[in-house]
Amino acid sequence: MIKHLRFFMLNLLVLVSTAVMAQNETVWKSLTFPDENKNNNKCQNYTTTWTAKIGDTTWSVSDFNNNKWSWKHIRCGRKNNNSVASIMNDAAFTEAVTKVVVKISEAKQLDKVNSINLVVAKDKACKDIVETVAGIETVAGSFGKETTFADDLTFNITAPAKNLFYKLVIDMKGGSENGFIHVDAVNYYAGTSDTSTSLTFGADVDGKTFIVREGDSFADKTATVTPADAKGSISYASDNEEAISVNPTTGAVSFLAFGKATITATFTPEKGYLGSSSYTIAYRQAADPTKVLFDTNEGAFNSFGNENGYKDGEFDFVDLNGDSYTFTVHNAMLNNHGGGLQLKKASTSDATAQGYAVSPTFSKFPYGYRVTVKYKDSNAPELKCVNYSDKVAVTDDANGTITMDVPFADGTFKLLGGSQVAYVQSIELTPLAKKEATTMTFPQEEYTLNIGEEFTAPKATVKGEDGKTIEGLTLLYTSDNENIAVVDNTGEVLLGDKEGTATITAYFYGNEKYAACQASYKIKLIKK
Repeated sequence: MIKHLRFFMLNLLVLVSTAVMAQNETVWKSLTFPDENKNNNKCQNYTTTWTAKIGDTTWSVSDFNNNKWSWKHIRCGRKNNNSVASIMNDAAFTEAVTKVVVKISEAKQLDKVNSINLVVAKDKACKDIVETVAGIETVAGSFGKETTFADDLTFNITAPAKNLFYKLVIDMKGGSENGFIHVDAVNYYAGTSDTSTSLTFGADVDGKTFIVREGDSFADKTATVTPADAKGSISYASDNEEAISVNPTTGAVSFLAFGKATITATFTPEKGYLGSSSYTIAYRQAADPTKVLFDTNEGAFNSFGNENGYKDGEFDFVDLNGDSYTFTVHNAMLNNHGGGLQLKKASTSDATAQGYAVSPTFSKFPYGYRVTVKYKDSNAPELKCVNYSDKVAVTDDANGTITMDVPFADGTFKLLGGSQVAYVQSIELTPLAKKEATTMTFPQEEYTLNIGEEFTAPKATVKGEDGKTIEGLTLLYTSDNENIAVVDNTGEVLLGDKEGTATITAYFYGNEKYAACQASYKIKLIKK
């Protein structure tokens, strides 16, 4: 129910139980991110006004970027341009707000901040202003260039009243980069004289993270309210229902997909304000020695470090079994905002810009393997079987996967950025089944021809384990020197008019019954 309390945690991991205290202030409304309108308000710039929603309350959010909700906060501040960012409730609040607390996870370049104020007004246009409140932590003019801030920014209302509007205004000069102020939440407090209540899962659960592997059992957690006779109801909610759902009444969880979710219990009293408590579950795959899985949620790509920048060289990817495999990469990095392995997109103006990761060979797959890559944000990478250019990968954009078989014991694959930057979440290798061995041959290993001489291309023969020829197989052909000989998909060869040598290779990539094989012959052109 009250999902908007979930981001009081640092990285969704730390939140202790909250209480409603007698004669005290408590959170009445809370705007957190992503909000409940996230499917309709995706933004990727610093000049747009969009609508945030929690429950029945909406806010107008101006000049804040949410990066299409790849972040769990919003950012303001523009590179080299002045800007004024704001957050304001669209309808007057029915309760008398006593203070507004803005949760800032990161603020840099504070010398570029002119002011951060809360404008309290009787109308949405702010023509009838009740008061303008500066944050308790004064920003304007009091910090040097290198100073940073990460804390609550509190605005105390001197004359709380009902039916008012509250506009947070951040006035900034142009900075050296975009998004130098990160806002995680805006909390609106109101006073109450109701009986104190508190809600908890227990000291061993509140704010904790539980890692559950596929196949493990998990004891459901239930929250209790104090005092025990407090009148009201407890409800449960998950912030990631697609991965881990929770019964809203009992608190029992169901594991639907691998991922992380914060389970929040909320006590709604018959009279008074809300109390809540949360814990986090990370649901992960079980280790499987028969396959190789590189998962960003398991730290597979951590060898890149946290530095923000593309890298080249050799990096160890660690699979779910704890084994390291050395990949050769170019223009690749670890995305620090949940994007996983980031590969730079291809460029029409710079052929060297495209990022890639080339795998090693995998000795545990004697008959080859299937590689399945899971990616994010519908930005499909490219997937190729190294040295076998005609091997085609299958993309399923609806599920964010791209799949290809590498039917060779010594086969490797190459993963590349596509038309957009690719964000790879996981790379899974599963063994291909043993198939009947095959051999391929050509009538001769080498043909020496005069330039201009007619040539009938030889046909490859594929035989099974019994030595009998297998008919009807699809073969693919390549030439390593098309200046000397060009070959089509049927094996027909067109010769050039220069001296030189070309190697023609035929590939059978295998099928459900027969294993892959290949063979080559050489053509040597000479002058008469």
